[in-house]
Amino acid sequence: MTPYNYTLLCDFYELTMANGYFVCGKGDEISYFDVFFRRIPDGGGYAIAAGLEQVIDYISNLHFTEEDIDFLRTKNQFSEDFLAYLRTFRFTGDIWAVPEGTPIFPGEPILTVRARAVEAQFIETFLLLALNHQSLIATKASRVVRAAQGRAVAEFGSRRAQGADGAILGARAAYIGGCSATACTISDRMHDIPAIGTMAHSWVQMFDTEYEAFRTYCELYPNNATLLVDTYDVLRSGVPNAIRAFKEVLLPQGSEQTSAKPLARITIDAEGNYFASWGKDKDRHIQEEEIVPFLLDCSAKDSTMYVALYADESVPYASVVKVLNVANENKFKMVLATRRPDKE
Repeated sequence: MTPYNYTLLCDFYELTMANGYFVCGKGDEISYFDVFFRRIPDGGGYAIAAGLEQVIDYISNLHFTEEDIDFLRTKNQFSEDFLAYLRTFRFTGDIWAVPEGTPIFPGEPILTVRARAVEAQFIETFLLLALNHQSLIATKASRVVRAAQGRAVAEFGSRRAQGADGAILGARAAYIGGCSATACTISDRMHDIPAIGTMAHSWVQMFDTEYEAFRTYCELYPNNATLLVDTYDVLRSGVPNAIRAFKEVLLPQGSEQTSAKPLARITIDAEGNYFASWGKDKDRHIQEEEIVPFLLDCSAKDSTMYVALYADESVPYASVVKVLNVANENKFKMVLATRRPDKE
């Protein structure tokens, strides 16, 4: 991160107390402070610790500039000896903390500060704001990720965040809480959180037809095409047009790319029956609930595999979407066709 001097990002009473400790001769007394919380507001049983990296950055860059000292002098509440002391002020204490991403519980120390009274008191505000905000987001993200039961969750919170730092650090905290990606591009650059995105409804509306919008996007981003299917009607137009675009643009490319790749095959016939095969094996009939175990077993044999989904043209789109969701949730690479291999 780029160092930034947040020294005066503190409650004013931290400074008046520090001045008081200094003037009364208590500034060098060793003090201990514990950061903890008393209850979990949503009754979720645990929280997730986050924000420690920002605490470390803050303490490492903690110093008073001449401009800071001149500003404090205008308040007419600080002794000149104290202001002179601030010119060489650095945090020299010790900090113990649980690692970020650790489940935490009411009443237990999340972070402990051992330092001279002036130093320990002064950093209170920033410690609380960094840990409170990011732990809140990380905890919420953890709840959502657990509810998703293995399906990938991405955070899209920037446009509703409380300011720029809230967007960037909120994305970071959500990643710590279990989200797999973010829509916030700068968080990818600064914190290596994968930035992803689909498209806006405005993209679809910029074209004469929904299909044209989807096809154009697939042509532009053949290796990263995620289509938004709910602009008009999900099942009557969105999904059918997405499948058509995938079939006409991505399937030919996918067939070329996967010709030498290990391949698992799922087939849905006109009666809605499921068949599965691996490599050159023959198709065998399976039940819908057997699809995930079958694909996981294939992935264990070769993690670079592709999944080919062959669906008869009469198969309802909802059945196709179920299998597409299975692949997406388990991060399998998939290509889509419309006829069984033995009929092509």
